[in-house]
Amino acid sequence: MEDLIVKSQKSTATRAALAAVAAGSALALTACGAGHISQTANQVPAVNGVFAQAGKQISLRDVAVVVDPNNQLSVKFTAGNVDQVGKKVNLQSVKVDGKPVTLQGDKAVGPNCSLVADYKDAVDSMKKGGQQGSCNSYVTTSISGLTGAHIGGQKEVEIKFDTGSAKVNAPIVAYTPKAGTLNRDAETHVSTDAPKAGGEHQH
Repeated sequence: MEDLIVKSQKSTATRAALAAVAAGSALALTACGAGHISQTANQVPAVNGVFAQAGKQISLRDVAVVVDPNNQLSVKFTAGNVDQVGKKVNLQSVKVDGKPVTLQGDKAVGPNCSLVADYKDAVDSMKKGGQQGSCNSYVTTSISGLTGAHIGGQKEVEIKFDTGSAKVNAPIVAYTPKAGTLNRDAETHVSTDAPKAGGEHQH
């Protein structure tokens, strides 16, 4: 009888220990999951374009052709004026495969400031989230009549300032959804031979 009681007590102790371990593991997983969600929510869009130098004053990064949420084409890049005390540099033109890109906005880049170019909704979002008093300028871009543009491909992009220019083979990428939103059609195949109003939307 005593053997049975001892065994029963040992079994109870074992079950209690296992339950404690399981509870601890669950708490650890919950904490880990919470941390992961927090990190994801604070992520910024990844840089998926290319880098270049346009003359001595302008450093270009994240140059890419973008398929926006409306299945239209644009060009994105950030141009930094590395001169600390010099004059403003002006963006003169952008071309993709020799076709002119429509530019709207402040095309001047002050000393130690940046010019950010992208499709309209992305620029509007960046303006709202920008720091007050920032010297950054913003330009919206759009391309029409460009053929053979497919996500994953490349196009020659020429960016010209009044102090220098750069030509790069830029990737064609899909737009980056806002943090916290879900792209439910991530595997959609986008082929934009000629942007059309009211084209197919990503969902």
